[in-house]
Amino acid sequence: MDIDGEYFVHKTRDRDGEPRIQLIESHRIGDQRGSNETIDGVGVDAGREAQQNRADVEMGLNTLSDHFNEQGADFGEEVERRAADAKLILDTAAKHGIPVEMLWKPGGG
Repeated sequence: MDIDGEYFVHKTRDRDGEPRIQLIESHRIGDQRGSNETIDGVGVDAGREAQQNRADVEMGLNTLSDHFNEQGADFGEEVERRAADAKLILDTAAKHGIPVEMLWKPGGG
């Protein structure tokens, strides 16, 4: 298996016990038998970064289109998909004569 330059995802925790995702790049040094391998880790505190991103959007420091762009998604496509999901939930609740809350609770409660 040739792993030189490959990236691997490693799930770990930081000093405070918070979940982290660490991207590790593997490099081979010297002979090709893999006896001298090194790794370069780039730590990303996924939980805190996501929380900060949500807060930035809520406070107006970041727009939703910026948020989706950072995720590699198109804002227009995401809004269309969200609207289609909402319409499906509303139509299905009406079709079966049940409250929308039985299918979806936006507050999570």
